[in-house]
Amino acid sequence: MKTGGLSLDQAPAEDIPLRFFISAPIFGILAGLMVLLKGNLLFSNTWMPETVALTHLLTLGWMGSVMFGALYQMIPVLVGGIVPFPKLSRMLHTILIPAILLMVSGFFWNHSWMLKVS
Repeated sequence: MKTGGLSLDQAPAEDIPLRFFISAPIFGILAGLMVLLKGNLLFSNTWMPETVALTHLLTLGWMGSVMFGALYQMIPVLVGGIVPFPKLSRMLHTILIPAILLMVSGFFWNHSWMLKVS
């Protein structure tokens, strides 16, 4: 693999992408538990609130966390820049993860106030 054009010294602090990569399997485990507990109900209708919750748990929670972590890790290395506001990325994680959990809970238990807050 040719790494001549990569600027590895521009990699962000380890905790920035790592916090997203650690969150991703947690969302995957929650999705697995949801399938284990509500399996038959989840796949009976695509518009069931529980099915919508599972979809958002996997897409926003698991896939979104992996994508944010990969973007924060790879873009500075490939472009040769730095993460301009590291505190902002940490704050993004602190706000994004509870908001996703609140939204998924709102879908799962059909509480509109959770959806509004998220």
